Amino acid sequence: MPGRVAMTISGGQTRSVFDRCNIVSDEDLKLAAAKREACHRTQTGTISGIVAHLKKKKRSGSST
Repeated sequence: MPGRVAMTISGGQTRSVFDRCNIVSDEDLKLAAAKREACHRTQTGTISGIVAHLKKKKRSGSST
């Protein structure tokens, strides 16, 4: 997430205050990656249906 977005979400801090609070450990990164992976697994799936080819309508005045 861009820093500006995180700053706005966290209360519109100044950049210097945000930088002091924005400390990320390796454990934080591992946890975030695991949460993202879990979310991704729930969002993917199979889409079923029928694909139909539709005829293009000719536009009046078109040379194609």
